[in-house]
Amino acid sequence: MIKWISRWRDSRAAAVAPENRLSPDAVTVLALHGFYSFGTAMAGVFLNLYLWRLTNDLFLNGMYNIIVFFVTPVFFVICGYWAKTRDRLLVYRIGVVLTALFYLAVIAAGSNVAEFAYVFAVLNGIANGFYWLGYLTLQFDISTNQNRMRFLGFNLIMVNGAGLAGPALAGFIIANGEGLQGYTIVFSLAFVMFLAASIGSLKLRSHPSHHKAYYLKYTLLMARKSRIWSRVLLVWFIFGLLNGAMLFIPNILLLQVFGKEDSVGYIGMLFTGITIITSYLFSRRANPANIKLYCAVTAIFYALSVSLLFLQLSVWTVIGFLALYGVCFPIQFNALSAYNFRVMSSMPLKGGFRVEAIAVREITLSAGRILSIFGIILLSDNLSSAAIPGILLAAALAQLFIIGLVRKL
Repeated sequence: MIKWISRWRDSRAAAVAPENRLSPDAVTVLALHGFYSFGTAMAGVFLNLYLWRLTNDLFLNGMYNIIVFFVTPVFFVICGYWAKTRDRLLVYRIGVVLTALFYLAVIAAGSNVAEFAYVFAVLNGIANGFYWLGYLTLQFDISTNQNRMRFLGFNLIMVNGAGLAGPALAGFIIANGEGLQGYTIVFSLAFVMFLAASIGSLKLRSHPSHHKAYYLKYTLLMARKSRIWSRVLLVWFIFGLLNGAMLFIPNILLLQVFGKEDSVGYIGMLFTGITIITSYLFSRRANPANIKLYCAVTAIFYALSVSLLFLQLSVWTVIGFLALYGVCFPIQFNALSAYNFRVMSSMPLKGGFRVEAIAVREITLSAGRILSIFGIILLSDNLSSAAIPGILLAAALAQLFIIGLVRKL
């Protein structure tokens, strides 16, 4: 995969300005994240469905995700210290290995996963904390303000390319397996992908941080000195309100209206294809100066998409809802991610505070995710509850507040 991306990059180099080209390390990181994304697209999506099949319990599924989103930022903070005092690449590699071990544990537990769901949620959160702290720090270091939108665009293409094939393959395997045997095969294949990513990470060069001090205790002081960064943190909290619900509700909705895991995987290819096309077009035409426009358009269409669920819970309303979301998400997420990195570059200490800024961002993002999921499990006891589209609509409308929080840089 790395060689394929390199050849593709070289063939396009003449058409891209030198400052916008991706470095060899950036290409390697994209390829490794592709392996990771393929594994999570196969196993991560169906782990929630696995729990749903075993329990049919919305509360248990919701609490599983809440625990994951609570533990992940805690380990962002812990791993941030290790990334600053030792090496961010070491944290990244540990994250890949822990993810592989997590799915190995899922395979070993079998149907007992539901009995120990909250323990597995903690383990998943720990693995996520290591991986994403390392990966997000690498994203900042191997890209520049000139090529970051391009990198993020191709990153989302890689993620959604994996999301295009992974769920379809997993759905096919699960549908053709006996009982829950298909799930075991899917989790085993995911383990192999994570193992390949951990081996491939050895190609990356180590870049120990020159700023060894960990400034997390100065977070409040930094927020007062950089008011624009404090607004960015509020942006990620608002973003998390919708993102949290969308990380766990859609696939359960699809299973509800289609009834089969393979149908969930196949229809997921449609939404992923939409996201890939949108990501590609956005990466080519995105203009950082239009950040407010991107936030306004996506917020409006989020609200329109959720409104379809008020009509009735059917195949077509769920498809329409997720198709519109698939168009809006890459635009909003890429625009906000690039904006976040530009703000980080302009902050006091600049690169010396980047690890801490990423850790604090994850705390606020996870707080938004937890709040929305907690609202769903508190106000509804099944997927037919009118509270679910109501909460999704409130979270979608909240995205409008982001428009007033972002600034031209």
